[in-house]
Amino acid sequence: MSVINVTSLRPRSLLNWTGLPVKAFLALVARVAALLPTETGRGRPWAPLLDNRVLLAAIAWRTT
Repeated sequence: MSVINVTSLRPRSLLNWTGLPVKAFLALVARVAALLPTETGRGRPWAPLLDNRVLLAAIAWRTT
């Protein structure tokens, strides 16, 4: 399985996949990071980085 690195994406492909320009996407990632708790201490930690999880959710939201 390949990992998508958000920082290596071209701005045009990010816009095509998510419908968001780069600045708006980074603002979304910052807002989500601010809403998340700092440490839960329970369960298995997430393997993908936060920006990749937000990218996946944005792509899923756009395709529904």
